[in-house]
Amino acid sequence: MAVSNSGQIVFAVGDPRADMLLTAIDSIGDLVRQFTRRGAGPNEMRSVGFVSFVGDSLTAVDNEQARLITFDEQLRPLSMQSIRFGSRALSATERGVISFIPRELGGPILELTPLTQYKSAEPVLEGEDTVISRIVATRGQFERDGPPFAVSEGQWVLGDGIRYELVFYDSIGDERARRTRILPDRTRSEAELTRDSARLSSALRFRGPDGKITEIAGVRERLAKLPSELLPHFDSHGLAGDSRGRVWVVGSLHDSTFIDVWKDTTFVGRRVLACSDPGSSVSPNGLYLALMCRAEDENSDADVELQLYKVEEPAAP
Repeated sequence: MAVSNSGQIVFAVGDPRADMLLTAIDSIGDLVRQFTRRGAGPNEMRSVGFVSFVGDSLTAVDNEQARLITFDEQLRPLSMQSIRFGSRALSATERGVISFIPRELGGPILELTPLTQYKSAEPVLEGEDTVISRIVATRGQFERDGPPFAVSEGQWVLGDGIRYELVFYDSIGDERARRTRILPDRTRSEAELTRDSARLSSALRFRGPDGKITEIAGVRERLAKLPSELLPHFDSHGLAGDSRGRVWVVGSLHDSTFIDVWKDTTFVGRRVLACSDPGSSVSPNGLYLALMCRAEDENSDADVELQLYKVEEPAAP
């Protein structure tokens, strides 16, 4: 999901069976346009793994075909170019798309693919001693999708969600500062524990080809560890930069969502919102914040609800 400076929201549908690849709605929820050109031809996509607004243009990445397509706000294709196979886009700026390359000699790297065609990609953070390697090693899910990452006014920011540590780099990859918020370890809330226990329990046994019920190795041990397992305060989509030089950290706090804002390398403040389990559907840009939350109303027709917030700047003293 991506939100524009005008409050327009674009949803990426990752299910290959879906008819719509991209759907755009305005800030009051009215449909703007849908993109349905599925295929391998010019300006067509088979899947959508990443979307982000850069100015008034939308950048979308098709991981399956390793291609990047730029759209206008009406979801009309403007340009198309290749991106490296196996990469996972993390952020998009005027300079290009920054992607995570998980398997490189010397360790995982972040790579910049320019939005201007015919320019070569270049590494922006690399080397086996970088924070990237440590975050990937401690969180197995990042081995493919990459660590929390943001770009804000010429600086890169990497995040370690377990420790709540932010590492700030300048635009050439030199480390500027490290900042940590001292918070209690995060474990599952009662609602999260109930939900995840039910999911694992349903996968505990399966019927084999011989008709016998077989228990899957390791699931029972994982169930026992759920109450004490450490969870990240924020995940791989929990960092974003805005045009005012701020970094937004979006994560889970019990059954709510916290929003931390940093200016340069200084913590500014926190807000807590009534949003449960937003997952990867988080999109702040400094003017708007869009969240896809789990619906708490049992009588609701939908499992999720969209929350859109307009960011108000404090009055000048």
